[in-house]
Amino acid sequence: MPSPGDDPSITESGSVKLVIEVKGSWNDEVPTAQAEQLAGRYLPEAGTDVGIYIVGWYPIELWDATGDNRKTQAKKLQLDTLLVHLLDQAASLSQVGGVHVRPMVINIPRPDRQKL
Repeated sequence: MPSPGDDPSITESGSVKLVIEVKGSWNDEVPTAQAEQLAGRYLPEAGTDVGIYIVGWYPIELWDATGDNRKTQAKKLQLDTLLVHLLDQAASLSQVGGVHVRPMVINIPRPDRQKL
């Protein structure tokens, strides 16, 4: 991230204007939303070039709902390769588009129902 003297979106008071976008791992736009939605739409609309892209990763082996198509979608992604893809994409957005986006994939396990 840029220092306060380098970024016009950081005010003299030290506050930062940024956009945070959050997606669940089942969302089919996870691989593209950082570039298309966050950098391409939300940052310009907010008048800033700084954003955070968060993907909530819910372990598939703990999904037990039947008929839930989100599980099928989530199985298409792998935690480690997704983060590498998003980091590469963020670096490209910084070089080409002049935006500063930080992707994060947060592993969010839920308690095993049998252990409750």
